[in-house]
Amino acid sequence: MFGVSQSFNRQRSHRRQTSHQLPLGFVLPRAPWLPPQPFPADRTPLGGLVATATSIGGKQVQQDACAHLDLPGCKVVAVADGISSSPDAHLAAQTAVQIALQALTLYWQAGYPITPSILKQAFFEAQAIIRLQVQARRLTHAPPATTLIVAVELVDRFLVAYVGDGAAVLATGNLKLGLMNILYPHMRTGGAITCYLGSNQGWVEPACLEFPKCWPEGGILLVGTDGALPLGQLLKMARPILEQVQRHVMDSLSSGGRVDPHPVLESWVTRHLTTDDNRTLGLIVSEEALNYWRTLAAQKSGGHRNATEPQGCAAAATQPDGTTQRPPR
Repeated sequence: MFGVSQSFNRQRSHRRQTSHQLPLGFVLPRAPWLPPQPFPADRTPLGGLVATATSIGGKQVQQDACAHLDLPGCKVVAVADGISSSPDAHLAAQTAVQIALQALTLYWQAGYPITPSILKQAFFEAQAIIRLQVQARRLTHAPPATTLIVAVELVDRFLVAYVGDGAAVLATGNLKLGLMNILYPHMRTGGAITCYLGSNQGWVEPACLEFPKCWPEGGILLVGTDGALPLGQLLKMARPILEQVQRHVMDSLSSGGRVDPHPVLESWVTRHLTTDDNRTLGLIVSEEALNYWRTLAAQKSGGHRNATEPQGCAAAATQPDGTTQRPPR
């Protein structure tokens, strides 16, 4: 990785970037928007849930990739969709997810908070590695290309950065305020993607969005590739996915079982979704939303108990003298 960073700096020398030493001898190129020194990041444990799932779907080859992180004070999901018209699209998607999450982890360990600037840097590093893979293999054709969406939960906000298409849906814990698609895909009217990692037209800067966590019921982020959340059916598909996640989590809370949304995402990408493309989903549920669901689960259980109490009273009524009289059969 040291050699990778040196090559990256040579390519970007006209920007007069410097290097910043991080742990384990890993050298990262410094982008102009990075602060000269890290300021302390809030490492308050977040709680909540994070999960990803992917399926080959209706294609012959898997060109999607996904992964997630659960760090103190920071949860991250990343999904990528290799552009099938480019060579080795699956490698581009895998590389983008791996390098972006590795960069975010190293910055976090070095004391940097995750900000839009740090997210941009992670995308630049992923793009640099994809380009260097092309150079190392002496490819003469177009480079492999991929989309990439990275969603982050911090103590007080959500961040989303993306290049290409796909979807990110923001919802409240009660799922009643309305699901909102927060991405504007980099696409032409005809559907061609205009911005992606691996582009040979220069360095691509991701779009970055920021949303304060201001809902009493908590917030939920659902991200997906276009095979899982097609633009024309986005909200129609997102709502039943989140509703099933909510039911699954509430059932697990009521029964005292392990709370894990991954089986629901896995079920959707492998069985429920029927698109003829690879299908990938990523989910972040804030601690506030999880607590809201926990309250609903407790109320639901209490409601069942209250519903059975009159039956118990009728079955064994207590008399004024303290004796118990059962009704005749």
